[in-house]
Amino acid sequence: MLIQTRRLFLGGLALGPALASVMVPFSQTMPGFGALIAIAASLSVGVVSLWIRDQTVDPAVKLLHIRFLSPSRLERLDEPQMRRDLDDLITRKIRDKRPMSPPDRKAATGQVLRRFFARLNVDAADDLGRPELLALHTLSRILMETPENAGRLAQRFLRPEVVLELRDEVDQMDAAYQAYQTGHNAYLAAQRQWKRLQQGQSAGSILKAIQSLDTPDIDLWHRIVLEHDPYDHEQRNAALWCMQQPQCDRGTIAVYMSYIAADGSLLAAARIGDRAYLEHVRRILTAWNNGEYRTQEIALDPVNAVEGHARVMTKALDDLQRITGERRWADPHGMFVAYKGRPARLRLEWQLSTGEVQLEPYILDYVEGEAIHI
Repeated sequence: MLIQTRRLFLGGLALGPALASVMVPFSQTMPGFGALIAIAASLSVGVVSLWIRDQTVDPAVKLLHIRFLSPSRLERLDEPQMRRDLDDLITRKIRDKRPMSPPDRKAATGQVLRRFFARLNVDAADDLGRPELLALHTLSRILMETPENAGRLAQRFLRPEVVLELRDEVDQMDAAYQAYQTGHNAYLAAQRQWKRLQQGQSAGSILKAIQSLDTPDIDLWHRIVLEHDPYDHEQRNAALWCMQQPQCDRGTIAVYMSYIAADGSLLAAARIGDRAYLEHVRRILTAWNNGEYRTQEIALDPVNAVEGHARVMTKALDDLQRITGERRWADPHGMFVAYKGRPARLRLEWQLSTGEVQLEPYILDYVEGEAIHI
């Protein structure tokens, strides 16, 4: 027994450099993989599994805790299904053939797994030994499942934080894919509006046009709110409608509220008894304080454009109460801050006075211009 234990210990010492050689290429291709190199040193004493005993331990399985490879756990595994799951992921390409489409979550996971397969010099899951199969299937689940499940599964690895860094990379690619989906849908919606105009069909107004769209377009809403003519009833109602959508960007709303508090529009509406307008504004401020607006993607120009405007809003709400004699509205919490993010995307083809799309939409105004390949 002593000889067997010593053999395992020395085997662990010898495999430290091997693990480093497996992980080095990842640091050159994906951020976060560089941290994996550090595992080689931490594993110099090896990890002994009850199931592996004195067999040569592959570097991939050395990432796992011993408790994951206990006999009781091994007996419950469906190895054929695990191999099918991995094969489905590593053979998955970008099935979305649209221009500039980044990989979806499955494709991104497959990208990570294929790098491990390449370093292990195998082409399919059937070529994996049982230890490698367990390690890579668990990794695939961490990359694919909910954050809660991923955190739990990551504890089966010697370096949970490193494995979760890989998940962060997949999260970023998945976020890029979701942003692409949203932008491409908005592009298709604008295309349909443009084709209707070519066929002689009028939108009627900007409000009717945006209400007819079957997908949210926060960049179009941003332009409407910032550039609409407040004396045009349809345009003003369109701007208010945009800000009442839960997906509306927080920066968009902050700019508008800063404007109406500073230029007297809010108080002017109170003086002439424009109850409908005041009710719209009140609902937006209430929704804000209730935390209903969660999108914050668009950067203001400059990013601190509304900073310091809280006192202007406070005074406007004080004056509003005196004019109406009604209960004072609550100040919007955390509204007048810096808004960083991406620049607002152009929607110049839209004519705000009519709601028509007068130019054919340009795809690069809706999605990122650089393709992501795997």
